[in-house]
Amino acid sequence: MMRKLAVVGAAMGVLLTAEVAGAQAHGQEFGQKGEFILSADRLVPVLAFTENKITNNNVNPNQTFTTTGSAISILWGNNSVFSGANAPNLGLGAGNPTAYTTPRVGFDYVIIPNLTIGGDLLVFFTLGGSVTTPAGGGRTVSTDTPSGNLFGIAPRVGYILGLSEPLSIWLRGGFSFYHAGTSQADNACGTNPSDTNSLNVFGIDLDPQLVISPVPHFAFTAGPAFDFGFAGGASHTQPTGPTCNQTLTTSYGYSSWNIGLTAGLLGWF
Repeated sequence: MMRKLAVVGAAMGVLLTAEVAGAQAHGQEFGQKGEFILSADRLVPVLAFTENKITNNNVNPNQTFTTTGSAISILWGNNSVFSGANAPNLGLGAGNPTAYTTPRVGFDYVIIPNLTIGGDLLVFFTLGGSVTTPAGGGRTVSTDTPSGNLFGIAPRVGYILGLSEPLSIWLRGGFSFYHAGTSQADNACGTNPSDTNSLNVFGIDLDPQLVISPVPHFAFTAGPAFDFGFAGGASHTQPTGPTCNQTLTTSYGYSSWNIGLTAGLLGWF
């Protein structure tokens, strides 16, 4: 009798242990209902090809300035929001600056098994500085560099496909809005008022990711990025008049697209 009870007890213990282990493993899977996912997206923009297009509608016929470029980066692959002087007044050209390769933080929630809603948030600031150049006769001239800001929000939906225990594919995409601006003292007017540039673009961001989870609740991500900023505008404002007490604003059309390969990190709980 004791032997039978011992056998039954051992069997129940094995079943209970297997049940608990299975429940724990199930609870650790990526994509379960109620999980909150915190991610560092586009942390490593390995490869990117970007096209920026500015259209001057203030002349007849219209003039379009197109800048394309590619980049390979181990870490951050973004340039300044505005740089160079290839586009009218905006300086959007040298280095082919883009918002699409700037790192951002992601917040997502699994509303039902494998289905996620959330988005990315991007915030970036440059505080400006100065450039000192020789002016002859032992003199130097100091010129302020622009200060700038970049803000982006990209709400999205996603679906998680489990491949094996450490691997998943997270299909995700949605809409995006990016705003960039710069301010620099006008050479003719002194430090106040300033020349300002502004850029806004609305589009679609798609970035399906391979999720590699070596340990529970933590994973590396890698995958392609497709970004289409199809509706946007840019403007340049500068002081005018004998005493710089007036301003002149010139507006332009703007569009941009980017294709590349990115990598990042995520955790879920």
